[in-house]
Amino acid sequence: MSSGMSNRIGSPGSAPDRKRSNSTARNRAATSRGTADTPAAAGLESTIRSRYLASSFSPLPPFRRIPRPHATSEARSALPLPRLIFWTQKNSDRQPFWRTCRWNPPRLRLPLSKGIDDSGEVILTRLRRHQRLSDGERSREFKVQQLLDHGDWSQLFGLSGDLWLEIGTGKDTHIIDRAARFDGDLHVGIEQCRKKFEMTLRKAETLHCGANLKFLHADAFDAIDPLFADNCLAGAFILFPDPWPKTRHARRRLLQSSFLTMVARKLRPGAPLEIRTDDPSYANQALASLEEIESLVSRTGEDPWLYQPLDLENHVETLFEKRFLSKGQPIHHFYLQKTDDVAVS
Repeated sequence: MSSGMSNRIGSPGSAPDRKRSNSTARNRAATSRGTADTPAAAGLESTIRSRYLASSFSPLPPFRRIPRPHATSEARSALPLPRLIFWTQKNSDRQPFWRTCRWNPPRLRLPLSKGIDDSGEVILTRLRRHQRLSDGERSREFKVQQLLDHGDWSQLFGLSGDLWLEIGTGKDTHIIDRAARFDGDLHVGIEQCRKKFEMTLRKAETLHCGANLKFLHADAFDAIDPLFADNCLAGAFILFPDPWPKTRHARRRLLQSSFLTMVARKLRPGAPLEIRTDDPSYANQALASLEEIESLVSRTGEDPWLYQPLDLENHVETLFEKRFLSKGQPIHHFYLQKTDDVAVS
């Protein structure tokens, strides 16, 4: 009996030896995967796996541990899980960990250059293109240096007609539809965001727009005054500018008295100015700024704005307008007209 007991206790297949061999195999497997740098980390991994299996019936997906710089020391092995180990699910293609995580790495922002480069060209746009443009799409873009050298829009277009300006085209097709409808007029669209600017160029090229439509990638605050002569515009549109709803961002709004005064100076007498917005607070601020400009008068009488278009026959809806109307949100339409060149007092 004693021999039987000794065989059961000391045999390689006994329970203590099996537990010891299983733990050794787990430690070796974890070490080969690079998931157990320290015994504390191995124990923590075992605890996480056991809790995962206890709370779920699905098989445990493979994980890999990416130690942070402060997690390599045994002195900090007692730190909580978020500061000790960063877990990510292993992919079959073995992508970098920052592509499999829920957060994205910080992106490099291209700065705006408003000075003069080595070649002497005035730069009012971002320094890099997002995508390559075709020859047809590139031909629809006006360069700032071309405008500074010539200054005559009819010569740049190669056509004659009234000049219309849309400030902040975005990726909308409003100016494209208007240029196709009024092919006897010249249309220029200004957009600051390069991505939206190139999207509009591709839409214009896809729709086979005529030569009476050109685009300018620039900041309207800096480009309108040097590139457009006084009393040269037959009309202008400012459609759904960014409302910047937060109070601390209100200074970034486009519809301010200084900017609207500059636009009014570029309009010729009798030229219309149309503004649309869906934000009530932005509409009130725009109304307060417009009341300071004596050269702009309302075409809607006593009403500061309208909730319906003034001319349905020539009205062109924008993508924002269709979206807001589908949600039941009212649209504030400002219809103004320039009378003379009275400056703001």
